[in-house]
Amino acid sequence: MIAHVCASTGWTWDYVADNLDLPRIKHLNEYWREHPPVHILAASYMGVKPSSGSVQSEADEAEAVGMLGGGELSEDEFDALLKAKGII
Repeated sequence: MIAHVCASTGWTWDYVADNLDLPRIKHLNEYWREHPPVHILAASYMGVKPSSGSVQSEADEAEAVGMLGGGELSEDEFDALLKAKGII
């Protein structure tokens, strides 16, 4: 997930990990579905097919959990996280 954002934007791995949360990544991916990044367009033009389906892998899910600090959050902790990030 982070690698895709880095390849699509030119941002560094650390910048993405430190500054993007899952809702922002979701919005970027929604935009990129309508307006694919150049590397995706070039691969399509050259006939390169993805090696795996679009289903999120367990590794991607583990990475997403890690970005949020790992573990499970209670509903109150999750609400506090969303408020701290300015989402709600």
